[in-house]
Amino acid sequence: MAGLLVFVLSVVATYCFVRYADKIVPILYRRRVVIGIIVVVLCTLFEISGSSIGMWSKTLPDASSDGLVLGTPRWFRTDEFATTMAEVFAQFNDPSGYLPYFGTVFRGTQTDMFVSGIPVFDLAAIIRPFSWGYILFGLSRGLAFYWSARCVALFLLTFEVALRLMGEKKKLAFPIATLVTFSSAVCWWGSADILIYSEALYLVGVRFFSSRSTAGWMGWSATFFWLLGALVATLYPAWIVPYALLFLCLGVAYLVQHKSEMCFSPRKQLLCCVPGILMLVILGMHIVSLSSDAMALLSSTSYPGARTDFGGGDPAYLFRSLTSLFTPISVEGLSTDRPDSISSIMCLYPTGMLLAAYLVVKKRRFDPTLIALFAVEAFYSVYFLFGLPEIVARVTLMSFTIPERTAVVIELIDLLLMVKALSLFEIESARRALCLSAVLAGVFSLLNYVAEPGYYDFVKIVIAFSFCLCFAYFFFVRSALGMAIVSIAIALFSGVLVNPVQVGVSVVEDNVLIRDIRELAQESDKKWITQTDWAENIAAFAGASTINSTQYYPNFEFWETLDPEARNQEIYNRFSHPRITLTIAENAEPSIELSGTDVISVTLPVSYLKELNVGYVLTQGDLNYLNSNDCGIEFSLLRTYGGYSIYEVGYE
Repeated sequence: MAGLLVFVLSVVATYCFVRYADKIVPILYRRRVVIGIIVVVLCTLFEISGSSIGMWSKTLPDASSDGLVLGTPRWFRTDEFATTMAEVFAQFNDPSGYLPYFGTVFRGTQTDMFVSGIPVFDLAAIIRPFSWGYILFGLSRGLAFYWSARCVALFLLTFEVALRLMGEKKKLAFPIATLVTFSSAVCWWGSADILIYSEALYLVGVRFFSSRSTAGWMGWSATFFWLLGALVATLYPAWIVPYALLFLCLGVAYLVQHKSEMCFSPRKQLLCCVPGILMLVILGMHIVSLSSDAMALLSSTSYPGARTDFGGGDPAYLFRSLTSLFTPISVEGLSTDRPDSISSIMCLYPTGMLLAAYLVVKKRRFDPTLIALFAVEAFYSVYFLFGLPEIVARVTLMSFTIPERTAVVIELIDLLLMVKALSLFEIESARRALCLSAVLAGVFSLLNYVAEPGYYDFVKIVIAFSFCLCFAYFFFVRSALGMAIVSIAIALFSGVLVNPVQVGVSVVEDNVLIRDIRELAQESDKKWITQTDWAENIAAFAGASTINSTQYYPNFEFWETLDPEARNQEIYNRFSHPRITLTIAENAEPSIELSGTDVISVTLPVSYLKELNVGYVLTQGDLNYLNSNDCGIEFSLLRTYGGYSIYEVGYE
């Protein structure tokens, strides 16, 4: 139903756009920043986000309205609605204060929330601009600001980058911005922040060298180092490295191509960078002084901190962009139960590289930007398809990323490369463009079918072929209207439908279970344990210090209590979701098993509860059988809520 409504609205919007394009487009272009600000203000004011927090209406007892306006909250987004949102809620409900740097809820002990990527009310928040909404507007509107500001910023910045790369050709910039911002890769993974900061660094770097005044150099350099701090503070090298290398090369290419327009005064410019560098150093020292221990623990974990990869991935990963047109609607028959794992940016890899090679070799067009894009994509393709020698991977920092992340960047580059190549030459014959488009559509439809044979039926193949044909043809003939329409259509199906339109967070905030846990947590500093399967963070939402809540980095004090000889350290030294089951088996020792990459199953004898200072247990079962223990521990039922029960733990 939601998909049909979106489709109808899209048809109406497209008709209006086509009918009045000559009048609308110039206004949209001139006022694009103002329009973006208005969108963010309205979304923030009315608490509109793309969170899947509405999924909790299917789990929490007596759930009120889920706040869902349009679309479908996604079960696959547990990292968002069950982990990240729990951490954000915990920050607002933490007994130790408002958005504390060191929270007391997660891991059941003091936890560095900054390195977890969660909003904190601290000087360090300067380099987390999308968290400012939480500080200024509170939880619900802060969430809305976070979602809307990132979306608008990504679209506007990608548009500006495309303008630079395509020689100020607006008709080419719009489809690129649309296809990237609303790609399945961005919408499923939520990796917008790193792309935003990388693009902004590229643009600010160009503006720095374009400026001819001391004030301009100082302002742009301060902005550059602020953005650099924001990029590093994402603490996600698997995304940072491929994006940063790409835009670094593009920046150098732009300076070379436009060197006559640039101002190079090394001594003066370096002096003007000093304030920005000092600002970044001071802020970095502040963060390191607070977070050095957590950073050390993170970097030494078995997963993901110790991860090193020299490349070599599944080639089929690069030929699934058409499949992402359907995954927001249907996943039946996919080779994976996680559609986000095959999300992509729409492209016809390696068409961009082939067109660029044709231009350089046949047409002798030695465009620096074209060459830079080709070189980076070729390098990343070698990394992805074959792997790199260890020394090369380490020197270029590619050892910090993984093929699956690099594949998305390869798709981005190929899209840019294809459009850049087409901006430098035109296929004069429409018939030739149509024939070439039909061949490409056939080849890529076949490749997508081969990659996912159990997913495609005749209808999907026809739709995929049609989308691919229109995509290639309109780009080949450089039809501004055609490119706009096909990019919007692709964005709607592959990206926009991924996330719901959600209003507010009352589905959790006003829930009776969360409210009662919050009251108990404020009355007692005792720890909590949850026996709630995948929903181990329910009590943490309410600000209850939960031992087995998600551990962004390991709580060694807890694990050493269970495993004093550290025999299972390889298992629990990781980002993890501990799942605890209590037992009264005589002379039993705790059992620690790895149930998944980040899921740890723990069988915990009740005799350990007193040492762990456990005062409450939230469960979806009956714990009365535990009262037959010989440890003098009593489990008293406090309250029940449609499948959930809270027990208070008493000790002799």
